[in-house]
Amino acid sequence: VPPLMTLFLQYCISFFVFVPKLFGNGFGILRTERIGQQCFRSIAGSVCQLLFFISVKSLPLMDSVLLSNAAPLFIPLVVFVWLRKSVQPAVWLSLLIGLAGIALIIRPGPQMFSNPASLIALASGFFSAIALVATNNLSETEPPTRILLYNFGISTILLIPFAVMAWKPLTLRQWMLLAGVGLFYALTQYLIIAAYRHADATQISPFNYTV
Repeated sequence: VPPLMTLFLQYCISFFVFVPKLFGNGFGILRTERIGQQCFRSIAGSVCQLLFFISVKSLPLMDSVLLSNAAPLFIPLVVFVWLRKSVQPAVWLSLLIGLAGIALIIRPGPQMFSNPASLIALASGFFSAIALVATNNLSETEPPTRILLYNFGISTILLIPFAVMAWKPLTLRQWMLLAGVGLFYALTQYLIIAAYRHADATQISPFNYTV
């Protein structure tokens, strides 16, 4: 299945998982004063997922997943640059150790530029860090359902023209797998946002490695 088509259906299915909440609580649940950050968070998350889907076509699954989940390495940097929050020396040390680990996985050399899939997967981790910090920021004032409805809804709308261009007929098995992708992604995002209501991004990010 083409990456853009997978991405669109992931967000579309995840959005419809939360549509009953929209009708149950009324459209007032969409009222927000932070629409710009909602859009920014959604776009960063979409870019992260697209880069992962592209990289996984050319890399072993374990390498692609590990590199795309390198967000804990980037989150302190994003927090420092974006939110101007100081980072403890121990965190910088852990960043250097993590970067050394990434170098061991990527094994940088001339071949890296002939097949840049590793860098694409690592870029996915960077955009994941941006999306997670934005989620942490939004969760201070926005309920999980509102964040998710905007996240999935905005991404679905933006991806429609790309999905149309990439569309191809799917088998029943492919539809079932994509339904699973959408359902599990919806659950994942809900749990992440719920966690961020109790702790900040730098505290929670190491749990990404449980992937």
